[in-house]
Amino acid sequence: MTVDPPKDEQLESLLQEVSRTLGENRRFLQALKEDRIDEVDDLADQENGEETFEEL
Repeated sequence: MTVDPPKDEQLESLLQEVSRTLGENRRFLQALKEDRIDEVDDLADQENGEETFEEL
């Protein structure tokens, strides 16, 4: 039977911070990819002569 080593509170806190930061970075990168896709779509529409107008 093995015994788990005692948990280091600072290490646990650091791991939680790293996990949270990775999650935020993933969400940021996904949003950035979606923005770039939207920009490419907008450029394609402009090249096709299609203009988009915003309602005032």
